[in-house]
Amino acid sequence: MYFWLSNQDNRKWLFGVGPIDSEYEMVRTNVPKNSWTWWTRVKHAAYWQYFMVDPATRQGMTRCTAPNDGSSAIAMRSCP
Repeated sequence: MYFWLSNQDNRKWLFGVGPIDSEYEMVRTNVPKNSWTWWTRVKHAAYWQYFMVDPATRQGMTRCTAPNDGSSAIAMRSCP
């Protein structure tokens, strides 16, 4: 399992186990502006589930998407 620490305004840090561009953009658009966020994902067969936590406030959120190979924008969906 990987955990990423991202800042809403920062560009993606490129490294071997980084998130794909489309999911990184989805996280950036779902967290408060100018905030740091710890996040990870769980890949289920029918959907991907993202868990995001603001380390300053300890507030968390969950978002789900359709599976994505990175070639198109992520499609949001409701979490089961």
